[in-house]
Amino acid sequence: MNEIEASHNSPVKVCLKCGNPEIIKDVPNPLCAECRDAAIKFPIPVWVKIFGGAIVLLVIFGLINLPASLALALNIERGIAAGKQYKFATAKKYLSAAVSMDSTNGEANEHLIIAAYYNADMYTFIQSINRIADKTFEEDELLDKVNMLAGKANYYFASDSFYNVEQQYVSTNEIPDSVYYRFINNDDNVYEKTVFASKLFDNKMYKSCDSLCHIILDKDDENFSALALMGSAKRFENQADSALHYCDRMLAMNNELYYASCLKARALLKLKRNQEALQLVTACKNADSTDAYTLATLALVYHFNKQDQQRDALLQHAETQMNDSASAQIFQYVHDVINNKETL
Repeated sequence: MNEIEASHNSPVKVCLKCGNPEIIKDVPNPLCAECRDAAIKFPIPVWVKIFGGAIVLLVIFGLINLPASLALALNIERGIAAGKQYKFATAKKYLSAAVSMDSTNGEANEHLIIAAYYNADMYTFIQSINRIADKTFEEDELLDKVNMLAGKANYYFASDSFYNVEQQYVSTNEIPDSVYYRFINNDDNVYEKTVFASKLFDNKMYKSCDSLCHIILDKDDENFSALALMGSAKRFENQADSALHYCDRMLAMNNELYYASCLKARALLKLKRNQEALQLVTACKNADSTDAYTLATLALVYHFNKQDQQRDALLQHAETQMNDSASAQIFQYVHDVINNKETL
C-alpha cells in the first residue's frame, strides 16, 4: 500500500515548452529533443552581432598597436630615467626615438627639450619647442624647467642687430673689437660676449678670455660655451687644476658630454695624470668613434704616453676619414704639439 501511494504521488516530468513526456535525461531543465534543439538554434539579434563584431575589431586593433604603444612608453621611460642620472646623450637617443613614433607627444618632447639643451644641441632643442608650441600643458616642475631653458637658450643666438653684423664678415674673428665692445656693454647680449671671448681665445689672449667668461657665467652659470672656453683657457694659463674644475662643472650637468670629458683629459695630461686621461678618452671613443675632437685627444694621450705607433696610425686613419676644414684644424693642433710648435 505504501509503495503504491509513493508511486502515485511522484511527479511526472514533461517538456517545459510543449508537454512532451519524452524528455532528455540529465539536463538542468526538462526539455524534449525537438525543443532543446530549437532553443540552441535561437537566432542572435543583428545588433548583438554588430556589437560583438565591433568589440572583436577593437581587440584586434589594440593587439596590433600594443607593441608600438609599449615601445613608445618604454622609450619615454628610459629617456626620463637617463635624464635623472644626467646621462643626456642616452636620454636624447631614447626620447628622439619616442618622438619619431609620436611627434606630438607632449611628455616626450618636453623631456627631449631638456636633453637637447644639456647636449648643447640647439637644433633639436628648437625643433622640439616648435612641435609643442601650440599645446597647452599643466603647470608643473617639468614645464617650469622647459620654460627656464627656453629663456636661457636665447644666450646661444645673436641679437637681430648683431646677426646683421655677422653677415658682413666671413667669420666672427674678422669682426673688429670696436664692434664687439658696442654689443657686450649690453648685459643681455650673452651670445656676443661668448663669440668675442672665443675670438680672444683664438688670438691667445687667454686672460682676457678668462675675464669675459666670468662675466658670462655670472649671467648664466650653466653656459656651456663659457665653461668650455674656461676649461681650455685655464689649461693654457698653466692652471690645469682650475681647468678641471670647469670641465667637472660641465660633466655635472651632463656626464655624457664627451667634449667636456676630452677637455678634462687634456687637463689631466697637463698634470701628467696620463693613465687617467687615457681611461677617460677611451670611454669617449667607445661611445662615439667618429668625433674628431675625441680622436685628436686620444692621439695626444698616445703622444704623451710615448705610444708613437698608435698615435700615427690613429691620425692617419682619422685624417683620411675626416677631411673637412673643421676636423683638419683640430688635427693640425695635434701635429703642432707633436712638432713642439704648440703647447698643451
